[in-house]
Amino acid sequence: MELLLLPEILNRITAEDTNTSITRGLLKQLVNNGDLDHEMRGNRIVIDYDELPSCLRRIFNVSNGSTLPRVRTIMSAVRELEEVCPKLHIGESRLRALVEEGVVPCIYVGNRAYISLESIDYYISRWHEINQARRQRKKDEIDQNIMSQLENINLQRKIKFSRR
Repeated sequence: MELLLLPEILNRITAEDTNTSITRGLLKQLVNNGDLDHEMRGNRIVIDYDELPSCLRRIFNVSNGSTLPRVRTIMSAVRELEEVCPKLHIGESRLRALVEEGVVPCIYVGNRAYISLESIDYYISRWHEINQARRQRKKDEIDQNIMSQLENINLQRKIKFSRR
């Protein structure tokens, strides 16, 4: 158990992962949400540094490893993915859609979404399966919409014939 102040934790995280998007605001949000245990020493927040990786892995639904997840904003994740895998073609709008659909878990601090690169790796490894499920959901949605429209048309015909 290693209790550290927020600035010390941020220094350690930055030393481990120079591209991290973990900020003081993100850590405070986790504390305020009750996701991260803490102590107050005066007006300072003290967190168990050893607990932080497991907390973030739980939030981002990353099961493998014991290291700190690679947390990024959507834009920095897109930039990093373009550098590492330019043929992947996952852009900002696609990544935002995956976050909105709940495929890639995220934490919002204000209007900024934080995601884990490990979550994206998991999505990529299951891309075909997830895409197939997505297509089926869209097809079901379209079928539902068509059925609803047909019911409305039949209802309108019944009303029209009943008035005569």
